[in-house]
Amino acid sequence: ARPPPSLPLPEINRNDIAFERLIELNDSKIPVKYGKSNFDVVISVGKEPNVKKFRSHSVVLSMRSSYFRAALSSTWAKKQGDVFYFDKPNITPKVFTVILRYLYFGNFVLERLDVQTLLDVLVASDELMLEDFIEEIQYYFINLDSNLLIPNLIPIITTCFNNPSFGKLLNHLLNLIRRDPSCLVTQVDIFLLQESMLSSILEKSYELLDDSMMWSCIIKWGIGQQNMTLKDIEKWTNFDYERLHETIHSFLKFVRFSHIPRNYFIDQIVPFLTYFKEIDNETIRYYLDIPQPLTIDSKHNSFDVGLTDSTLVNHTHMSRIADWIDTGKINRPIQRQKLKKCTYRFSFPFFRKRNQDINLLLKSTAPPPPPKKPNYTFNLLYRMTRDGSSAYHDKCLKQGPTLVIVKIRLPSGGSILIGGYNPLGFDYFLNIDLSSLSQTFIFSFGDGKSFEGAQMSRVQTDWSRMTIKFSNGDL
Repeated sequence: ARPPPSLPLPEINRNDIAFERLIELNDSKIPVKYGKSNFDVVISVGKEPNVKKFRSHSVVLSMRSSYFRAALSSTWAKKQGDVFYFDKPNITPKVFTVILRYLYFGNFVLERLDVQTLLDVLVASDELMLEDFIEEIQYYFINLDSNLLIPNLIPIITTCFNNPSFGKLLNHLLNLIRRDPSCLVTQVDIFLLQESMLSSILEKSYELLDDSMMWSCIIKWGIGQQNMTLKDIEKWTNFDYERLHETIHSFLKFVRFSHIPRNYFIDQIVPFLTYFKEIDNETIRYYLDIPQPLTIDSKHNSFDVGLTDSTLVNHTHMSRIADWIDTGKINRPIQRQKLKKCTYRFSFPFFRKRNQDINLLLKSTAPPPPPKKPNYTFNLLYRMTRDGSSAYHDKCLKQGPTLVIVKIRLPSGGSILIGGYNPLGFDYFLNIDLSSLSQTFIFSFGDGKSFEGAQMSRVQTDWSRMTIKFSNGDL
């Protein structure tokens, strides 16, 4: 309970320096003299070489803390004459000064403390059963600006995870990750999470966290657990790879490798394929195959697309979109498309054994054909989580043919991918070629996991495809 407005302790004042001088025993050789203040408790806190002794009043401690109320009425504390002696080596002097000030005055300016000290105060408050102070500290963190909270995400989670008393703060952090899963990827100290903590976070964020981000989190955590670095990957031995796989294999079930952009897959995942059997053969075949040349009359064209830095879609999605764009260009009926199986494969040396296992090794010794220029290259112009919600027009206006893809999170916890293609780009209202408007379309990939629910729609008349100056030219 909080103290009453005034306490009958005239010699305790609210000045920090005066208060700390009053409660601290600086020299253990000097006998304790209580005088009018009637100090009857001495508490030794900290570990060598940072040990300090504090003096207090048993009546105050008992009134404010159920922990001290029980301790002072039992055999927990040593008593010499009229003085109780406590040892609290697991609480630092800095933290205990904050605790004592709260016990005497019922408040403390939390903004004065750095995050780690505040977490230490939170843990100490739980040990000393200061329920009101626990609530106050949690409330402070919950209302803290996210720019200050996110850099300290991992230490706060590790402090709260296994303590039911900090449930409100933990739920707030998990909701923060659900709203913006990318904040988890930026944590350089993610390896400090216990395995159970990371598993719980990934399980709850599975539907919202992009699969490339999921992979990044898992790899960072595993490498940190084994005290390795990606900078030294060329020096890794087979044992290092096997050790890493053993550490993270239980998390790989969360990663849908077929949803990862091809450039990311080849750059970030290819080095691990020999050791990570969880990546299915069909996914490997897709990412390591080069499509055959396209023919305009083919009923099942498979497009070679270039895709840079997307967290929402991969090359499979973009191949389907490229087909829709191409269908509009040649003005032919829309057909259900299937990706064509590819015939040429990369044969990197470190894939040789795995290629034999899955029968992918090329029998031909002829040199591979030169890389084929992509039919379509999609460059990232704007990402809200990167550029902010107000930068859309500055990034996208007058950029030529433009594709917009949006991920909408549903109240049920799932999400859908929708978008549209504008062959003219945005803010092009002069000299409009009506024939080019036939290429415009909107689409939906459903949850994005498969093409079962994929839909694409075009309008029937040219002028229905664009509204001049509507919503500042967005549509």
